[in-house]
Amino acid sequence: MLTEKINGVVVPYNKSIEELRKMLCTGNMSEFVVACEALSYKSDKKAFELLKSYITHNDKYKRLCILKTIYRHPMAEQEKDFLEESILSDDILFAENGLKVVCDYKIKISDQVILTAVFKHLQNIYCTSLYVLQCLDKTEENYAKLVELFKQSKVSGQKEVLGDVLCKKYLPEKSKELFDLFSVDSFAKIRLLAVKIGKENNNDISALCKDANGHVKKEVERILNEK
Repeated sequence: MLTEKINGVVVPYNKSIEELRKMLCTGNMSEFVVACEALSYKSDKKAFELLKSYITHNDKYKRLCILKTIYRHPMAEQEKDFLEESILSDDILFAENGLKVVCDYKIKISDQVILTAVFKHLQNIYCTSLYVLQCLDKTEENYAKLVELFKQSKVSGQKEVLGDVLCKKYLPEKSKELFDLFSVDSFAKIRLLAVKIGKENNNDISALCKDANGHVKKEVERILNEK
């Protein structure tokens, strides 16, 4: 679904590329933003080249706007250097939006680039942005990195996403390891995930009958009573 307005300004999808070019040059940031949005939906080369011309602009917010929009264009995958530089930036605005681009448009970039950025910004990154980790190749090395990220995370929401990614990519083969990891976590939602893994993979969940959290305790009792 197309975005009708951005910050109250109508996105001019019906304007020509020349009209949109003029909007980019007015100096009005609101017009710049909606013009970029409109250009990103025009599939011809002129629209792409116009967006691309701002990749090195000295205004960081214009570069950020390009990052958010240009990868919607079918020709944009060739501009991976800009995407990787953004993701590896010390600026969380660029790093996080770059990771979102990878996740949204399934652009294949180096696993190392993704992991470097997530480790660097873990304490400040939005929980949902961590779903970019689903784009990693399924390898033993990446499994170890995901477990390390899980252990470093101090936020329940982040751990829930990391737990979800680990389960989707590495169950059932890592069921015992993940059960052991999640069952001793400080967050009840993660221990509930351990119960789910235990039930589905025949791990011994009886120790969690004494869990301090009532929801965890009830779920374990319910499962054991079914047997």
